[in-house]
Amino acid sequence: MNKKEGISLVILVITIVVALILLSIGIVTIDKNIDNAAVSGFMNDLKDVEDTAAAYIIENGSQDFGVYTYTEVLQLVAEDAKEDFLNELNLNKDSGAEEFYIVDLSKIGVQKSTRGHESGGENDVYVLAKDTLHAYYLMGIVVNDIHYFSVSSKINNL
Repeated sequence: MNKKEGISLVILVITIVVALILLSIGIVTIDKNIDNAAVSGFMNDLKDVEDTAAAYIIENGSQDFGVYTYTEVLQLVAEDAKEDFLNELNLNKDSGAEEFYIVDLSKIGVQKSTRGHESGGENDVYVLAKDTLHAYYLMGIVVNDIHYFSVSSKINNL
C-alpha cells in the first residue's frame, strides 16, 4: 500500500475558505461597532451640551448667548444635509423655532467635546432651539450616508 502523508489540497482549500468567511464576518462586525461608537460618542456630546447649556440658562439667563435666526442656522448647514437637518427639526418639534442660542462651550464649562469649537469652520458649532433648548450640532456627523445633528428618534433607532 501506498500511504501518503501530509495535507490534501481539498482540506487546505476548505480551511482557507472557512478562515475567509470568519474574517469577513469579523470585519463587518467591527465596522458596525465603529459606527455605533461614533454615534454613541456624538449622542453623549449632544446630551452633555444640551444639559449643561440648559442648566446655565436656568441659573444665569441667556444674555451670555449669541442668537442665530432660523435662516442663519439653515445657511450654516451644508447644502446636501439641509433636508436631514429639517427632518430632525420636525422630529424634535423644533420646526417652528425662529431663534437659536449659539453655545460657547468654554462659557458653559464643557471641555471634553471635540466638536463645537469653530475649529472646523463656522458651522462647527452647537446651537439650542430657543423654546425647547434642544441641542443641534450644525456640522453634523455622517454614518452610513445619513446625517445626524441632534438627539432625536432617528438617532435612538440605531
